[in-house]
Amino acid sequence: MKQMILPIILSLFIFACNSETMDGILLDNLAREQLVVSSVTSKAIASADYKVKNVSLTTNINEDDRSQEAIQPHQNTSLEVILKNNAKEIKDGIFQSIVLETTEDGELISTNFYTWINDKSGVNIIDVTHYNDDKMAHGNKIGQYYYELWKEKNSFFLSYNDLLLEKDFLQKAENGYMYNSNISIGTTKDDLITIQGPPTISDWYNGGTHYVYNDISFILDDSKKVVSISMPGNRIKTTLEEVPIILGAPTSIDHFEKYNAVFYSYEFEQYTLSFEAVSENDKVVNIWLNKK
Repeated sequence: MKQMILPIILSLFIFACNSETMDGILLDNLAREQLVVSSVTSKAIASADYKVKNVSLTTNINEDDRSQEAIQPHQNTSLEVILKNNAKEIKDGIFQSIVLETTEDGELISTNFYTWINDKSGVNIIDVTHYNDDKMAHGNKIGQYYYELWKEKNSFFLSYNDLLLEKDFLQKAENGYMYNSNISIGTTKDDLITIQGPPTISDWYNGGTHYVYNDISFILDDSKKVVSISMPGNRIKTTLEEVPIILGAPTSIDHFEKYNAVFYSYEFEQYTLSFEAVSENDKVVNIWLNKK
């Protein structure tokens, strides 16, 4: 497992920092989803000299119909106002918008993704993810990559907290499936596309293919079969040290300072399920399922 994951981590991080090809950068960072996500506290934001700037990005709304009225994402706002400002529908009744935080001089502080739900009480935030340089390097840069991808690809949205970590993660992994997915290790490319549809992003990886969907991704080998599945940790928004509380003690704990990563791994007869974070008290950044 580690022999496969660590080269992926190293190549993705180097590629993200050095590549001049935007799609390639985005693809590789999608595989590491929350590597540079930092939650800025309300206190930190309140003490900063900043202004909130709404960005109109909706691709399925006519430019002439877009209102430029400023809205505060933390407030209940009508669906009509949200759609005309900076949101797009990512699932039935679920919307996502982007707010850029800048200083008075226009310097970027944070790129923030807000996910909204439209229910009987109105439109309410269900998830917020901040990309910034507050706690780690390249946060603003990665946030801007996601911003560009979100703007250019109407099918793309940032993963959000839609799952709870539970023991079913282990039961699914033991049989070669990622939780909440009906794609298993060994699934063929044709079957994958039949079930999942076309990927949001696809590219070559180490002789194989990397298919990225919005909330899960698959690596296929040269025989066009799935050999690795990853899920963004943002979907469970759980710290690494909380994982054993729910799932029990991991089979192994591995620290890789060179890659700024810690893995809690659960091993089964044929597969390994690993939870990755920058440190044990940080949020899980990725969940990996690999064949042993």
